[in-house]
Amino acid sequence: LDPNRVLDLALDALEWELNEIMTSQQTKKSSSKSAANEEWGFEAINSAMSNVQSPKVVNTLLAIIRELDGNSRTGRAVAHLLGFKYRSYNNRAAKIAAVAAEKEKDAKDATDKAGSGNGKSASAPTRIYPRSLFISTAFLCAHGLVDPHNLLPHLNSTLNLIDTYKTHTTNTIKRLKKLGVVSLNSSKADKKDAKEDADDHESAERDAAFQNDPVIGIFRAFLAMGDWDRSAAFLAHATLPEFDSAVKDSDGDKMFSAMELAVLAACSLSDSVGADLCAWVGAMIKYVSNENGDSDKSTSTSRASILPPLNSPFPSETPLSEISAVLIAPLSSLSASGVVRLAQPLYVNLCRLYNKKLALTNSESEVDVKCIDDNTMSVLSTFMVPSLSLFPSDTLLP
Repeated sequence: LDPNRVLDLALDALEWELNEIMTSQQTKKSSSKSAANEEWGFEAINSAMSNVQSPKVVNTLLAIIRELDGNSRTGRAVAHLLGFKYRSYNNRAAKIAAVAAEKEKDAKDATDKAGSGNGKSASAPTRIYPRSLFISTAFLCAHGLVDPHNLLPHLNSTLNLIDTYKTHTTNTIKRLKKLGVVSLNSSKADKKDAKEDADDHESAERDAAFQNDPVIGIFRAFLAMGDWDRSAAFLAHATLPEFDSAVKDSDGDKMFSAMELAVLAACSLSDSVGADLCAWVGAMIKYVSNENGDSDKSTSTSRASILPPLNSPFPSETPLSEISAVLIAPLSSLSASGVVRLAQPLYVNLCRLYNKKLALTNSESEVDVKCIDDNTMSVLSTFMVPSLSLFPSDTLLP
């Protein structure tokens, strides 16, 4: 057989196998009929990939794909085949949408001519890309078999993340300025109701756009593999032109700023993305924040993780300076977007973690600032304190 054809078949087999792992795990947790259409967030993906009953098949397929691609570091052949899949799904969805629009127009014309009737229009597909394609793409990226940046020319993203975020921010500021303003004019009240309906419709359309956007889909799945830096860099490269120039100029500060802005925009516009980032932080600190340390790690030998070992949670003995250095960027995005308000247990766990790591005794009334490194101080000042205002005053803290 043609090597490229064999490689394509191996990619299909890997996607099918990963989909089986996901669906079997979700079937155990949910028996509802809607489970087949539910979104796969961080917790669902990470949990399934970390508890695989038989990883031999997946590992064998990875070895086959690596061999067929010539052990390439960038995975250009894999990127080309994956890109073809994304273009095919997008073209098919565009054709279905065009047919649906034509049928809707014909139904409307028929209804107008008849003068009455309830003409039901055909609708475009609610999901353009299968969830399994995002999972397999992120999985291959996490294992170094394809460079996610090589996929960008093949991805048809229509979200325009940064411009949408700027518009959202402007509208939010306008709404905040109107708080407390009372209008006794009924016509203005009617306009307000109409405006709220329009905002709800816009929010629903944005949620649908996030669900169908390939860049967001790959980013969320990539994050679920445990890799913050590479997933954030991928999102920034896809949405911010200045990220590419920063990479060419080797400007690290601009690169990290672009990464934080891209993730901030995604979290601000989508609670699902924000929940994924909260779950990632929670997964990273689950051993170090646990009173029992690493003792809650699974001791079962019947299941294994197929995630890269480099993306594992912090060990219990990890110093606070190292934890802060890794978490400062995602925590900054969670605080600035306000999405941490949806994860009060995470905030409480972080407070307990920092309290424990700072090793305060009952007799000490304050901490010596000189003993705190810059990253830890930044987490305390840019996340801990500002985020506290997002919770009710009666929030129980350690």
